[in-house]
Amino acid sequence: MKAWSILLFIVITIFYSLVGVSAQSSALDNVDSYLKRYVKKTPVPGFSIVIVEGEKVIFSKGYGVERQGGTSPMTSQSKLAIDALGRGFTSMAVLQLVEQGLLDLDEPIVTYIPWFKTANKDFSDLITLRMCLSNTSGIPPQYESMPSINNEDALEEFIRSFDQHIIKRRPGMSHEFCDEGYSIAGYIISQVSGMPYHKYIEKNILAPLEMTHSNASLTETQNALLGHEMDLDRCIPATATESDPNYSAAGSQFYSTTSDLSHYMIALLNNGKYKDVQILKPQSIKELFRSNTSFEGLGTMLGGNGIDIQYALGWMGMTIEDREILIHTGGNGRSGSIMGINKSKNQAFAMLFNADVNLMDRFEYPGMENTVNNVIHLLNREDTTDFGVVRSNLVTEESYDLPRDKWTKYIGTYESFGKQNPLFRDRVLRVENINNQYLQLTVFQQSTFKGRYRLDFVNESRATLRNISQPREIQFSIYPDGFIGGLFMFGSEFKKRRSKDVDQYVLIGSPLSLGKYELPKDITTIIDGNQLKGKSPSGQEITIDLHQLGKMNFADLVSLHIDKTHIRSKGILNKTRIKKGIWTEQTFFTDATSGIVQHIVALYQDPSTEKEMHLIISQPWGKFNADTAALIQGLQRSISF
Repeated sequence: MKAWSILLFIVITIFYSLVGVSAQSSALDNVDSYLKRYVKKTPVPGFSIVIVEGEKVIFSKGYGVERQGGTSPMTSQSKLAIDALGRGFTSMAVLQLVEQGLLDLDEPIVTYIPWFKTANKDFSDLITLRMCLSNTSGIPPQYESMPSINNEDALEEFIRSFDQHIIKRRPGMSHEFCDEGYSIAGYIISQVSGMPYHKYIEKNILAPLEMTHSNASLTETQNALLGHEMDLDRCIPATATESDPNYSAAGSQFYSTTSDLSHYMIALLNNGKYKDVQILKPQSIKELFRSNTSFEGLGTMLGGNGIDIQYALGWMGMTIEDREILIHTGGNGRSGSIMGINKSKNQAFAMLFNADVNLMDRFEYPGMENTVNNVIHLLNREDTTDFGVVRSNLVTEESYDLPRDKWTKYIGTYESFGKQNPLFRDRVLRVENINNQYLQLTVFQQSTFKGRYRLDFVNESRATLRNISQPREIQFSIYPDGFIGGLFMFGSEFKKRRSKDVDQYVLIGSPLSLGKYELPKDITTIIDGNQLKGKSPSGQEITIDLHQLGKMNFADLVSLHIDKTHIRSKGILNKTRIKKGIWTEQTFFTDATSGIVQHIVALYQDPSTEKEMHLIISQPWGKFNADTAALIQGLQRSISF
């Protein structure tokens, strides 16, 4: 009788086990069907997904193609940028060093970087590592770091440049996304560990987790997909673009596959353990996910519930339909990513998209939150919902037809002017008439396609940009004479080039000796070997020298041309990327017998040609005007060696 009882128990166990497997298989079939429909109804060329439960990968698949127009399918081995998902790896690295007693989350960072300060040192002295990782440091986000020819010193130079910025909110009091905090954390990791940030990540996290197709450095991104740009009704394959290495710890150079990310998620689900390797202690995993601050959640107009989002250390806590989810997203304009953990079910998922789904029109296409939420529902044999679906078009629809006889004045080329939003550096806009059907705006970065939009006018000065991305309004500048002089787009100003303005400039120089530069025609110039000297009718003096790269640093250039004993004041040091090089510029005011003189000193270094340009512009104080700004931008636009 006892033998029959044991046999019956075994049979029942096997039966319920098979029922469980069958139920899970049915749920995963529903997930697969849902994602097949998703890839057909959205312009995303392809994506991959992985789902982990406990210590096992229960679903792993790719949908669509790696490149629009291509035939290679997306798979779990397709490698893409994960961007802000990299924050979690940085936080994990910090906690590893905390476990070793080398770091303390709540110790001021000046303990590890004694020279660190902002313009108001009393505030910056309060900043801790926890504040850096939870986006509560108060450091204002710059969106672009201070570039450097010497990559080894670039991150330190960037962090030292924070002494020019004012913290306007007391550290630790409120949340604001800030990649600079992660840059600081990455620098501290390298200083404490004695190895570059990416080397530390690769040795202490990626290698133990067997993430052999992942990396945190651009030098090892072979076979990575470039993603896609947005067109009117589809995605266009993107070309290679530069990333900002000083934001590596915030994920700017982090690439991975969903297959690799499954190893990372297994460790997170299992108290820091992957196979036989303990990456992080259980109490550190709890610290990683513990909330430090909160900010406004996804509002009802965007299909959310408005419940505040909690921010931990590189992770966000969201309440989605009574389910607590740990989540983070990433995107760089060409690709998108999302990762989430459903602790109550011991499940985790990751999705990598070869287009930035975060930017797509939420009124036309389901947002990332809606997609992953429905995957979770189906995985747990629940009905799908409309969470994350926009309730109504957020851009106001106003009936207005721009008269055809006015189209011509909008057509032309618009070039960046003044201080730009770093996300739109080196952009040129072109407005064209498309078959007398509509006006179209195309964005280029130098000659590289970056997006195309149909202009849907609201009135003569305002228009909505329409393509597969989220609609946005732009503002045209209409001069008193009716001329369209420029436009404002995404926080940046662009000036339209008049033919008469073009006629006022001439390309000067020799490609063999001096390089080529666009200068006003009324400037009298003399070229002597590798030096150009010029003088304008208003008394503005210009000197341009060309040298081999590394001739001198910016401080030496200033010392050579500016008498420090006569300096009355000076402006902020500005560094930016121009074409393939780095432009460093600063303004100085000096006392002279003729009065106060303003000097603009600039150094342009181009590693691709191994050359550098020295520029000095001197003029009487008060003579700086739009013409001077146009002169500098003309030089930046035309410079070539």
